[in-house]
Amino acid sequence: MTKIYKVDPRNPDESVLREVAHMIKEGKLVAYPTETVYGLGTNALDENAVKRLFEVKGRPKKPVSVVVSDLDHVERIAEPNETALKLMEKFFPGPITIIVKKKKVIPPIVTAGTDKIGIRLPDYKIPLKLAEFSGVPVTSTSANVSGKPSPTKPEHIMVDFMGKIDAILDAGETPLKIESTVIDTTTEPPRVLRVGALPLNEIEKVVGEVEVLDYRAYKPKAKVVAVFKGDVEEVASRFEGRVCIIKEVKDLMDVLRRCKDCDVIVFECIDLSEAVRARIMSIADVIYD
Repeated sequence: MTKIYKVDPRNPDESVLREVAHMIKEGKLVAYPTETVYGLGTNALDENAVKRLFEVKGRPKKPVSVVVSDLDHVERIAEPNETALKLMEKFFPGPITIIVKKKKVIPPIVTAGTDKIGIRLPDYKIPLKLAEFSGVPVTSTSANVSGKPSPTKPEHIMVDFMGKIDAILDAGETPLKIESTVIDTTTEPPRVLRVGALPLNEIEKVVGEVEVLDYRAYKPKAKVVAVFKGDVEEVASRFEGRVCIIKEVKDLMDVLRRCKDCDVIVFECIDLSEAVRARIMSIADVIYD
């Protein structure tokens, strides 16, 4: 049976959180809200609990990130380098997952046998308290069946997991409704594995230019046109439908979200940075150079 606990995200009942945190420590599976999407939590130090998590999600054994309660908790389970510490100082708590070297206390099943672990310190009281009250790192994989969209409402979880997990903390819809940005700080330059709620340009202000693993995963349905030579207005006039002309790009993901209803997105690439131009090139359907 799956217990459902209604909680106020601004002022959650600590007695409820302590009860659910005890469940997590004992290896139970609990769906909980964050500022981004709902997570599926259990004791990350309990191999059997993590194995059950994979079975319930129907997910291949891939690395799972964890929620911690504070920076001291990070030091107990991981070895962050200078880049990671800069990002943590700037963006923790916040919608970012920072991959660092793990310590031996983290079982291999959590990291798929690698020596890295993704760390989350959400800007949201409920998961922080669960990690604090349980005293263990809490798994933070999204609370969905593998292959389905990440859930932003408890109703999504009930469809997939009712009767299969032990509890759901229902705090309504999540504020940001998009996954955290994931960055691997063990590489040089740092590598963004998922572009999410935290904009890339904010990250690059702190650590400099980063590598994006595969921008093609974020390609919009719209036709993307990159203009390196010629009149961008004239090029745009060649296309039918709703055409968006972009001449300045601070955050490419933000542009793609704002232009999600366009049929064609035309980028004037002449004065853009080399890094931004490379990202646009990776998703461009048509290039004028």
